[in-house]
Order: sequence, then structure tokens, then C-alpha cells
Amino acid sequence: MQPNGAAPWDPAQQAAAQQHAQAVQPGQQVMVTGQPVAIPVTQQAGMAHGQPMMMGQGQMMMAQSPPKQLLIGVILALFLGAFGAHNFYLGYTGRAVAQLLITVLTFGLGGIISGIWALIELIMMATGSLPDAEGRPLV
Repeated sequence: MQPNGAAPWDPAQQAAAQQHAQAVQPGQQVMVTGQPVAIPVTQQAGMAHGQPMMMGQGQMMMAQSPPKQLLIGVILALFLGAFGAHNFYLGYTGRAVAQLLITVLTFGLGGIISGIWALIELIMMATGSLPDAEGRPLV
């Protein structure tokens, strides 16, 4: 039985509960069994970072990250190239993991191979023939 004496299956009680539920706005606090409960405000679709935004006629637009800096890539390749740091920066994670594993698992002896690899990629970056993983030129 309900506190006011009405049965929970009573149509009048259900209509009153439905009307009360429609009156609640997002972000508004309501009383449920004497405890305040906050109704969460839902985020609009496409507004989070990296989420697609809808354009007209079903087209979707993705937010792009800013272009990668050439100077940062060259410095990383020069000083940490044997560990693949420049490839992590450019978005080539597969290459970067390969260079890192070659250097670490051979206790630095394979670092010579990774270092030559990094030197070749440094020259490619400097000449503009190595874009980032999304195909954009380095700036």
C-alpha cells in the first residue's frame, strides 16, 4: 500500500507519478524516500573531444589534432631515436615499439641498428619526406 492509502496499481496513482516524472528537469534535485537525488545532466552527442560532430545531410566531421612540429621530431630522433621516441610523437606506434624492443631487449647492443634507423628517419624528416601518421606534413 502507498502512504496515502492508494494501491500501487491504481491508475490515478500511476497518472500522478507520470505527471511528476515529466515535471523533473535535468540537473534538478528531487526527493525520493526523503533523500535528495541529483538527476545527471547528459552531455550532447558530438561535443566530447574526439567525438564526431554532425554536419548537414548525414555528413560527419572529426576534430583534428594540430600538426606535429618538425623541430620536436628532429630533437627526439637525435637524442632518443634508438628508443623510437620520434615515432611515438609522429603517431607511428608500431615502428616505435619495434625500435624500443630492439634497443631494450638486446641490452643496448641492438641500439646501433635502431640508431641507424632513427638517423635515416631524421634525414627523411629534415627533407620533408616523412609526414606524421595521418599523412600531414610536419610544420
